[in-house]
Amino acid sequence: MPLTLAQIYALITDGGANTAADVRAALQALYHRQYGIGADPDTNDVYWDGDDVASGTTVTVTGSQTIVEEGGLLSVRYDAQAANDLNCLLFARTLAVGSRWRTNARLFVRAHQFSMAALVMTDGVTAASNAIATTSYQDNAGNGFGSVWHGTLTALTSEAWILNDFAAARIVPHIGLELEYVAANSFQGRFGDGIQGSSWGQANVAKTMTPTHVGVAWSNWGTTGEESIDTFGPLRKIA
Repeated sequence: MPLTLAQIYALITDGGANTAADVRAALQALYHRQYGIGADPDTNDVYWDGDDVASGTTVTVTGSQTIVEEGGLLSVRYDAQAANDLNCLLFARTLAVGSRWRTNARLFVRAHQFSMAALVMTDGVTAASNAIATTSYQDNAGNGFGSVWHGTLTALTSEAWILNDFAAARIVPHIGLELEYVAANSFQGRFGDGIQGSSWGQANVAKTMTPTHVGVAWSNWGTTGEESIDTFGPLRKIA
């Protein structure tokens, strides 16, 4: 039978003999082996192993959320965000031209309510910060979409392109979201299985900003009293 998480944790900690740093390194090595990205952890990688949220900045534009790290995943339960608002957890990183980031996301929502999970780049950590996001979302009719939005965190109003009838992707355990800083004021989003991604031939997105932060984001876009939950896998710089 497969080992439980508790059994794996017990093996790694060796009854408390191994330090927290050793455990973190071991878990990171397991993630790298799982995702095939090399043996050595990259300082850009965020694995949600219990202390990563503390090194980021949570931006709450409207509404509320509860953020929990557990088992190498990030879970966000959220509610009551105004339409076009995006709450997020951001990390200050050097985002040079050519930088490409990926996370895996899954939405847990009621049958007919809006819910969004996103990978986002911004030029700051306030509600007025410019932002561009690769998003997976369900609308109030229960339809699924993949799209790239931009604007500010309090007015994410421009949908650059959209993949309609994206519901089939929700049958997989997660959706891979990618976002690339292609060139000055030019960005591109991709969707996939967490290993490969595609923009399906869509043009790059023009957005005038110099990104300084990258992170994950969520919104229920005007829905109140109908909590949603997003789960995010590792946040990784892949190029």
